[in-house]
Amino acid sequence: MAEITKYFPRLNKIFIQKNWFKKFEEAGFEDILTNFIKIIEGLSDDEADLLLKLTEDYLYVDANAMQRCFREIYCDISIELIAGFEEVYFLPLIAPDDSQNTKSQSSVLYPAYHQLNLMCRQNGLTNNLKIESKDLMTALGNSLADRGDCLLIFVDDFIGTGRSALKALSAYESNFRKSTDVVAVMCAVCQSEGKEKLKNAGFDVWANHIRKKGLTDSQKITEIGKAIEIMKGISARIISNSKHYLGFASSEALVTMPFRTPNNTFPVYWADNGSGTAPFYR
Repeated sequence: MAEITKYFPRLNKIFIQKNWFKKFEEAGFEDILTNFIKIIEGLSDDEADLLLKLTEDYLYVDANAMQRCFREIYCDISIELIAGFEEVYFLPLIAPDDSQNTKSQSSVLYPAYHQLNLMCRQNGLTNNLKIESKDLMTALGNSLADRGDCLLIFVDDFIGTGRSALKALSAYESNFRKSTDVVAVMCAVCQSEGKEKLKNAGFDVWANHIRKKGLTDSQKITEIGKAIEIMKGISARIISNSKHYLGFASSEALVTMPFRTPNNTFPVYWADNGSGTAPFYR
């Protein structure tokens, strides 16, 4: 088993460089460092080394960062594009029959909506532009059924493989689409494979962070095949479904959002097991 005294300096350096001590304290997460230590103590040297290499590339987005994510997205969008519409509607990127938590979806919608309102006020567009946020896609068939030419922005905090996003967009196209709609997808963090899948389906994706696969696309891991087998070995001791040893659908994500850790992320970061508690919440 790995000796924590050997690996703690690297772990501590990661926390300092990412400002995690402060971020986790502000968020009320007191046990993340302790949980990392316990996990490392249960790993072999090769496993501990791999975990720390991956953690160096880990992205933790706190609640404060969500506002920055959407603000930076708008910085890359032409104000003329927004000004070309009279109506802009924000909607959750979730199919009407999906059972996900609509409360967390609303928490994602607000910063996206707020930042566009702020940008429009700064550019004198608020008098000529109607901007609204709706908690459910079904509003497109109810209160927004008579909408004119408009921009629909479907919002999520994280897009992984793109499967759930395409399910939601398929529901929109089948039930609510109007020929005058212009559609964009906005998210704080997007896996590159998910973005490519949506792009191939004809949808524009506005994302602040584009994330590659943690192992397959790594620039610092030389023996990728060996590293993948090591990670599968770690995951096999934590979860039973071998299809998800590298995260859901082998996404190989390294992401925790303010409200959740997507199951696209390697299970070692979020899946509790009999020998310990994972560093991040699911």
